[in-house]
Amino acid sequence: MLFHIIDIETTGLHRSADDILEVGYIRCNQDFRIVGHGTLYFYRPEYQIENPGAQAVHKLTREFLRQYEKDFEVNLAALYALVRDSIFVGKNSDAFDVPFLKEFIGKNIPELYSTAKPSRTLDLQKVCAPRFREWYKDTYGSTTKRPGRLEEYVSMLGYTDGCVKDEFAKLFPEEAVRNHAHAALYDAFMTYLVFKHKEG
Repeated sequence: MLFHIIDIETTGLHRSADDILEVGYIRCNQDFRIVGHGTLYFYRPEYQIENPGAQAVHKLTREFLRQYEKDFEVNLAALYALVRDSIFVGKNSDAFDVPFLKEFIGKNIPELYSTAKPSRTLDLQKVCAPRFREWYKDTYGSTTKRPGRLEEYVSMLGYTDGCVKDEFAKLFPEEAVRNHAHAALYDAFMTYLVFKHKEG
């Protein structure tokens, strides 16, 4: 059994109006052994990359993305193959990533819209939000209604930011340019760490 842990970075929050710029994925087996990974970039000149709210988060630039314009169709096909009939693991993925991916694929290849979805999903936010709220109360002595950010889930498991960066650098040395939170593969790696410990 193989799982695809996927994270996306977009031009904004509205899947009908915005576009995907970056997809990071980690493929692992039922023993949590990583058997594949990658980053897919998407660029077209009309994309609203400079949306201030979104760009402050993902830190992607038009200059960086322009080199991937020629790869758009190949990366789109690779994205469809990842999503189609996969077991998809993400954080807040049922509400954001899964519908965004389906809409993005459908916008670019309308005939694939109905099949651009994973066969099964595991949204770790649904699993971890109650645990996060307990951890938050124990750690800070106050309550919160927030579901928690991915970085907080990783902290909850005892990982420091430096530890995550070091592990990421060892596993994915070719991805050093995007080794921070809200880079798609980096967030997929943090999601992988949470997924690996979800039963703990």
